[in-house]
Amino acid sequence: MKPALFLRLTAAALLVPFSSCAEEKPAAPSAAPVSSSAPTTKPAAAPAAKVDFAGDIAPIFERYCLKCHNPTNLAFSAGLYLTTKKDAFKDSMKADGKKTVVPGKPEESLIYTLSAHTGESGVLPDGRRAMPPMDADGKRNQLKAVDIAKLKQWIADGAAWPDDFEVGLRQNAMVDDPRERNLARQAAEHIAQVSPTEVKNYELSIPGSDVKFRMIAVPAGEFAMGSPEKEKNRGEDEGPQHKVKVGAFWMGATEVTWDEFLLFMNARNDESAVRKDTRTEVREMLDTLDYLKSFPTKPYHVMDYSMGMAGGYPAISITQHAANRYAMWLSIKTGQFYRLPTEAEWEYACRAGTITAYSFGDDPAALGDHAIYAANSSEKYQKVGSKKPNAWGFFDMHGNVAEWCLDQYEADAYGKLTDGVANPFNQPKNAYPLVLRGGGYLSDPELLRSAARAGSNPGHKGADPQSPKSIWYMTTPDFGFRLVRPVKTPSADEMFHYWTNGVEWDADPLQNMR
Repeated sequence: MKPALFLRLTAAALLVPFSSCAEEKPAAPSAAPVSSSAPTTKPAAAPAAKVDFAGDIAPIFERYCLKCHNPTNLAFSAGLYLTTKKDAFKDSMKADGKKTVVPGKPEESLIYTLSAHTGESGVLPDGRRAMPPMDADGKRNQLKAVDIAKLKQWIADGAAWPDDFEVGLRQNAMVDDPRERNLARQAAEHIAQVSPTEVKNYELSIPGSDVKFRMIAVPAGEFAMGSPEKEKNRGEDEGPQHKVKVGAFWMGATEVTWDEFLLFMNARNDESAVRKDTRTEVREMLDTLDYLKSFPTKPYHVMDYSMGMAGGYPAISITQHAANRYAMWLSIKTGQFYRLPTEAEWEYACRAGTITAYSFGDDPAALGDHAIYAANSSEKYQKVGSKKPNAWGFFDMHGNVAEWCLDQYEADAYGKLTDGVANPFNQPKNAYPLVLRGGGYLSDPELLRSAARAGSNPGHKGADPQSPKSIWYMTTPDFGFRLVRPVKTPSADEMFHYWTNGVEWDADPLQNMR
C-alpha cells in the first residue's frame, strides 16, 4: 500500500513558503561614498596546521557557496561553479583581469577578496558584490575569521585541489561534520539527567520569553501497535498488529505552536533575550547553531496561509529536519533533552490505553468533539486544544495537523518486528518517505484513526522551484509536530543522531554529474 496522503490539494496548497537563494537577486549598489578602493577584510587568524583541501576548504565551499554555485542550480546563471577543480580554475572566469583562484596569490583571487570583505552594504568599493551576498533579510552570512584565514593560506600555499575531488552538497554533510557532533556533545553536557521522582506533568517557559509549553508524563508500558484485521478502513501497512514495549517519556500536550516555533525560526536575526542568552555556555552553543546554518532561512510567503499564527495556532509547512533542529535548539535553551516521537511512542500516547479505532471509541460520528478534520475545519486549522483531549490529556492527536515522527516510513515495517520488541525506531536512510501520523484539518475520518500511517513524498515540496529543495519548508499546509522528552536521557551520540539523521537534503544535488 502506498503512503496515504493527509491532505486534499486546495488553492492554499499551491502557495510557496520556500527560502531564497541569495544569488538570485542583484544586490543594491551602496549609496554611501567610498573613500578607499581596497576591500575591508576580517583579521586573519592563522590556522594551527597546514590547510588540507578536503578537511578545511571543501567544507567552506559546501556551507557558504554551493547552494548557488553548483551546475544543478537552474536559477543561477553566472556560470561560476565550485564543484570541481576544472570549473573553479578555468580561464574563462575572469573579472577585470582577476581569476577566481590564482594559486599563490590570494589578493588576486576573487574567491578570497570577495569572501573576506566585511562592508555593511555587501558591495565592494569597485562595485563587485561580496560573497556570500545579502540574503532575503538584508544580512550576510559572512565567513568566520578562521575560515578566511584558511582560505587565504590555501591559496598562498598553491591552492592544491586533488584532480578527482568533487565538492558537493552531500546528503550526509551534516552527519560527517565534526562540528555538529561536537555541538551535540556540548549540549549533552549541558542537559540535566532526570531522576524518577521528577516524572510528573510540568509546564515550562522558553528561557528569554513568556511563551510556555506543557508536557504530559507517560508511564512505561506495553500495547498492541497497529490495527486488527477487522478494523474498518484499515490500511495494509497497519499490520501485522504486534506487542510493543515503550519506555517512560513526556510528550507535548499539544502540537508545537507558532508562538513557540517562531522564537526559533527568527532566532538568526533576533536581538531579544531569546537570542542573547545571558548564560555563556548557552550563548556559545546558539552562536555555533547560527554558524552551522541551523536556524531556518526566511520564507518568501507568510507561513500560516492566512489561517492564524499568534495565540496558539499550530506551526505548519515545516520539514522533519526543521522539527529536529527546533528540538535541538529547545534542548539547548532549556537544559532538557527533546526530540520528535518515534512512531511507536506516538501511537502509544494517542491510544492512551484504548484498543479502539480512535482514542474515544470506534464511531467516527463522535469525531466532531475530538478532532479538527475535513468535515468541520472549513479548510483551516484551529488553535491547539480546541477539542476534547484523550484519556491521558493529549489534544489534537486526531486531526488539526499531521505530525512528524522520527521514523522512515515503510509499508511492511511491522512485518519486520518481533512481538514484544522494546522501543522500536526505524532510523531514516532516505529523504522519503518519512512517517506522519494523526491526520490533519483536510483529512477524512479513516486517516485520523489511531493506527493510520502515512509517509511524506517529494510532491509535498512540489511548488518549491529551488534546486536543491529547501531543507526547512514544505509547500503543503498541514504538516506540524509535537515533541517528546524521554525519562532516560540518551548519550551525546544518540542525541546527535536524533537531531541529525543524515537525510536532510531531498537528494544529492550533484548526483547527475557523476
